[in-house]
Amino acid sequence: MENWKQLQEKFKKEKKASKKDSSSKSSKKEDKTKKRKSEDSQDDSVLKPKKAKSSSSSEKDKSSKDEKSSKKDKSSKKDKSSKKDKSSKKDKSEKDKSSKKDKSSKSEKTNSNSSKSSEPEGELKNEYRLELDLQKRKTGFNDDYVFEKIIGSGDNAPKSPKEWFIALAKAEQYMKLSSVKKRVLNEGYNPENDHNGQLAEFIKNPDKFHLSEHLTPIEKQKAIGNYLAIDCEMVGCGFKGRRSVLARVSIVNFNGMTIMDLYAKPEEPVVDYRTWVSGIRPSDLENAESFSVVQAKVKELIKDRILIGHAIHNDLEALKLRHHPDFIRDTTTYTPFRDHVNGGTPGLRKLSQVELGLAIQQGEHSSVIDAQITMLLFRKVRAKWNNLIKKKQKAKSKRVERGIKKAAYRQKFAKKD
Repeated sequence: MENWKQLQEKFKKEKKASKKDSSSKSSKKEDKTKKRKSEDSQDDSVLKPKKAKSSSSSEKDKSSKDEKSSKKDKSSKKDKSSKKDKSSKKDKSEKDKSSKKDKSSKSEKTNSNSSKSSEPEGELKNEYRLELDLQKRKTGFNDDYVFEKIIGSGDNAPKSPKEWFIALAKAEQYMKLSSVKKRVLNEGYNPENDHNGQLAEFIKNPDKFHLSEHLTPIEKQKAIGNYLAIDCEMVGCGFKGRRSVLARVSIVNFNGMTIMDLYAKPEEPVVDYRTWVSGIRPSDLENAESFSVVQAKVKELIKDRILIGHAIHNDLEALKLRHHPDFIRDTTTYTPFRDHVNGGTPGLRKLSQVELGLAIQQGEHSSVIDAQITMLLFRKVRAKWNNLIKKKQKAKSKRVERGIKKAAYRQKFAKKD
């Protein structure tokens, strides 16, 4: 029994001890939780002001960033403005340079123009890229080939009739010297035919051969020659000025040089001067020679010479002159020229634009320019045109011979009968 009681007491004591331990543990836990809460509260209290500080610091950072960005913007604006100033200065400098270049180019152009005017005394250059054809008998060049090369020479292409004749003179000299070079290469160099060593100089360097002693002298250029181009300007007389009367006649030679340019005073009152076309004014006819004097001079000049004109029958009718048909070359009747207008009668303005690349008759006409254009057109097709006329003349002579033979044959039979 005692043992049992002792055991119960031990059990109770152990219970109490366990309760105490549990309570102490719980109290310890509570203390720990309290401590934790207090620590958490302390941590919260500590953290809150830190957040405020961080927000203020962030604001400061923002403000500093704004200041920096504003500074950067200002600096960038300054840089941009400075760059703009620099670019504007550069543009100005470039403009100045370009203006200087323009001035220099203008001066070069003027120099080139002046050099062009004095080109006959310069060097012989193949600026039209002419190529010698060994199959050609005389010069190795065709007239139409030379014309096409000159037209297609770009900036070197002539811009006026005067420039055209200069270009043709230069091309002709190159053609002649090239043919001489070809003959020398084929037959050998003969010093006896080489005066002053000029031929040897040309053979060595044909593109830089000096022109001064080889171009046709002015005296020869002004020579009358076998070919003359004529053009006349008319004024209106009679009822409402409908009848055309001679007022000016211009004649140029093969080289485009003016041989005659005379005003003729009409024998009756002028009703319409037709200035907008003819370019004739009353002052031009005040001191002009009489029609009969001008007519006699023209008649003497064109005698036994080939006369070239555009609708030349109008000019001869105004001059009241006749010329042998075999010595007339009318550009309105040449078939290849008529093909430009589907077989019709081509105008001189049209032919000049198509065949020579020159625009003429934009306002008042000039009989000198019209005569020069007519001569250029003839020179372009001269070889073909002359050959065509020769063929026609041969055919005509053969017809005449056949007619004579037939007539003689008939006479023989008539006598026998």
